[in-house]
Amino acid sequence: MALPWFLGPLNPKKMHWSTYLFVYVGVFLVFWNIGLREYAQQYRYYSCRSKQAYGVPANRYPNWCQEFDLIEPHRRSTRKIFSHRERIAIRIHHLTELVFLRVLGFTERSRTGWKMYRVRSPVEGLEFGNMGERRRLCTDKGHLGGETQLILSDFAMSSPYVRNTIATQIPELDDLHHWQNEESKLLFYNNNHPLQALIAQDSLHVGSTLQNNSSLFAKLSKDQKHLNLSIQSSVYYSTTTIDKIMIPTLFGEQLLPIDNAMYCGLTMDGWLRPYFQQWNWQIPIRDPRIHDRGVEYRSIDSREEFAISFLKRYLASSKK
Repeated sequence: MALPWFLGPLNPKKMHWSTYLFVYVGVFLVFWNIGLREYAQQYRYYSCRSKQAYGVPANRYPNWCQEFDLIEPHRRSTRKIFSHRERIAIRIHHLTELVFLRVLGFTERSRTGWKMYRVRSPVEGLEFGNMGERRRLCTDKGHLGGETQLILSDFAMSSPYVRNTIATQIPELDDLHHWQNEESKLLFYNNNHPLQALIAQDSLHVGSTLQNNSSLFAKLSKDQKHLNLSIQSSVYYSTTTIDKIMIPTLFGEQLLPIDNAMYCGLTMDGWLRPYFQQWNWQIPIRDPRIHDRGVEYRSIDSREEFAISFLKRYLASSKK
C-alpha cells in the first residue's frame, strides 16, 4: 500500500534507479513466494469444500484435499456452502478470470461466463431447495428449466478438430434427406492428459468453451448446396479437476488445480446460473476450410497463440 507513495510524484526526494529496482524486486519476491502460496492454498481449500458439498465420496477426494480438515456445512438454516464474505471473494475471482480470458483473446469463453449472471435460474426458489436438487446445477443437466441462448457465429470453425468432424459427416449426409440431422459428440480432451489433449487441438479457445458436453449437428439445406451447422452444449461449472499446475517457490512447489469446483459451489449457492447454448451457422457444401487438405486455415488469435505456446513449454518442462 505504501508503494505508490514511495515511488510516486508526491515523494519530494528523488530516488536513484537502484532504489526502484530494489523495491520492485522485493515486491516481486513477496508476491511470488508468499502471495502465490496463499492464493494456491485458498484455491485448493474452496475447491475441496465444493467437492464435499457436491457429494464427492471422501475416498475420491484428490490427495491435496487431505491438508484440510473438512467439516460438513453447518449453515442448515440458510443451506449455503460458503459464507457471504467467501461468496463475494469467489465472485470477484470469477469476474477477474473472465476479464483475464477476454484480454487473452478467449472472447466466447469469457462471454459464456458473463451470461451466467444474467440468465434465469433453472431452479425456482433455489435458496429453499434441498442439496440434492442444487447439485444437478453442476452437471450437464443443470440447465433444465433455465434459458437457451442462441448465437449466430462460426467461431468453432477455427478448430481443426471441429472442421475434421464436419468433413467426416458429409459423405453420410449425401445419403440422407435434407431435413435429417447427423449428430456427432465433440470430445476435446480425454481423462489421461486433458490439458495436453486440449492444446493438441490447436484451438484452446474452442475446446475450453465447448468442453466435453457439446454435440455437433449437421443438416443439408433445401437446395443441398449448403450445410446448416449447430453446436449445442450446457454451460455449467463441474467439480472435475482436469489437470494441475505446479508453481515453484522458495518454499517448495505449490499445487494449483485446474478446475472450476469453487464456481460449482457458487452456483449451488445461487450466485451463478447454468444455461443451454446453441451456436448456429451455415457454410457452402464445398467450403475450402473442410475440403482443401493442402491448405491450412487458421483463425487463432495471436494472444491465444501466446497462451498455447506458454502451456506447451510448461508441459514440456514438467515432464523433465
